[in-house]
Amino acid sequence: MAIPVNNLEFKPLSAAAKYLFDNVVLIEYVVYNVLWPDSRPVRRFLMITICSCSNSRVNGRRLLPRLLMLLFFASLCEAASGPVKLVILYPQVEGAYARVFDEIVRGVKEHAGISASSFAVNNKTKPQEIELFLKNNSAQAVLALGQRSYRLAQQLTTDLPTVVGAVVTPVYEYPTISLSGDPDMFFTHLKKLAPQVKRVFIVYSETSSGWLIRLAEVSARDHGLQLVTRPADNLREAVRHYRTIFETAQSDSDAIWLPMDRVVADKTILPIALDAAWKRRLVIVCSNPLSVKRGALFALYPDHRLMGHSLAELSIRQLNGTMEARAIPTHNLKLAVNQRTASHLGLHYTRQQQQGFDLVYPAPR
Repeated sequence: MAIPVNNLEFKPLSAAAKYLFDNVVLIEYVVYNVLWPDSRPVRRFLMITICSCSNSRVNGRRLLPRLLMLLFFASLCEAASGPVKLVILYPQVEGAYARVFDEIVRGVKEHAGISASSFAVNNKTKPQEIELFLKNNSAQAVLALGQRSYRLAQQLTTDLPTVVGAVVTPVYEYPTISLSGDPDMFFTHLKKLAPQVKRVFIVYSETSSGWLIRLAEVSARDHGLQLVTRPADNLREAVRHYRTIFETAQSDSDAIWLPMDRVVADKTILPIALDAAWKRRLVIVCSNPLSVKRGALFALYPDHRLMGHSLAELSIRQLNGTMEARAIPTHNLKLAVNQRTASHLGLHYTRQQQQGFDLVYPAPR
């Protein structure tokens, strides 16, 4: 069978191995002196040829060590070729949302392996404008921040490696870091901050958070917690679920997790949840520090600058072909705690625990 490598075909593979064996000095010269700026094509070619040597009649004991050494130096060549030229697409927004994306972009640009250029997108941005910007900046990879940037990235005709970040609705065709926090970190903090909790209720939409719930179910079992899930298609159905939960939840041993989800609208759900939780001594955990200010026990919310670091690393791995297309929750999280709520629930934290709080409400005087 013919194997295409960089638009060349080798029939059969053993013939390619024999050619390399006869001309290995010439190949070494090409790797070291001609292809130094970008050795990825060489590495792909060498990997295919190395795999063929075991089935070839060529003297593999003589050829393989030299090929492996070439592969090693080709990897060094790639590392020495300079930082990855990354183009960041981010939405043109104002206010608090603008600060979020500014922090993420800042984190990306701080990564030593990245040379980043930024492109702000809006409702009028055309894919052709982005493609011209990619060409002018010799882009090697694309990072799309937010839903609008992601939709535009889908329309690009370029085949550049692409990573998505700062979205809530999951993306499956690219490696993606969601704004939603890692469930395992939520449960770890829950066990530390409210160790009496045995059961956790969560209302969610399958579209926004189904993927996260499946991760949470595994993590809850690992932490010895019972996770009670209630899927909802809309806000009305979600409110109905919450009312049922508040009627049946057990004081001191039950918690309610408010996810970053389209059916958990802060203006509608949060006042109901906080009022019921205060009266029935229920623990509320969430992803918004402002909800903690209003009475939730704690929130794990994204550290946007560190998320930028993680997205930079993900972009490099995607360029090197070591990342699969899937959504992952962010592990870069900060902790906000409401001490007044904790006292109401009979919870008290050591000085060492308090040193790990990034935000405390009410604010210390």
